[in-house]
Amino acid sequence: MWAEGMTERSQAARLAHVLMDSIGPRLNGSPGYTAAADWLQRLYAEWGITVRREAYGTWPGWQSGRVDLTLTSPRVQNHDATMRAWSPGAAGPVEADVVVMPELQTPQQATAWLETVRGKVVLASPAEASCREPQSVERLATPETYQALRDE
Repeated sequence: MWAEGMTERSQAARLAHVLMDSIGPRLNGSPGYTAAADWLQRLYAEWGITVRREAYGTWPGWQSGRVDLTLTSPRVQNHDATMRAWSPGAAGPVEADVVVMPELQTPQQATAWLETVRGKVVLASPAEASCREPQSVERLATPETYQALRDE
């Protein structure tokens, strides 16, 4: 079994190369998912395996596009950003207020908060205010600095 799967006739590297390097990310509903399913059907047909594709989900497709994020106030600063999967796109540049997603404990809190963010950019995982771990800041910073970082 070891010789078959790992050395003599293993196809793991070839198959992984196609999926990871050629087709790439395969988020359900994305062009990559469709390309992977098409490739797999062709491969199984070559191997003499009968397959059929089953429908999965009813949502529209989704594809990650280009994301540019520039802070314009209080100073201009470019940032790295990634949109969450299935986020709605925008037709051209968008200028909006930015809010940080709070820690929501209940569905009611989430519903109430969502009503306040329409038209805003939501940061789900903003950069840390300090590169130091919170315990170190608490131990070494002045009380005012520590509180300011916590508030931020």
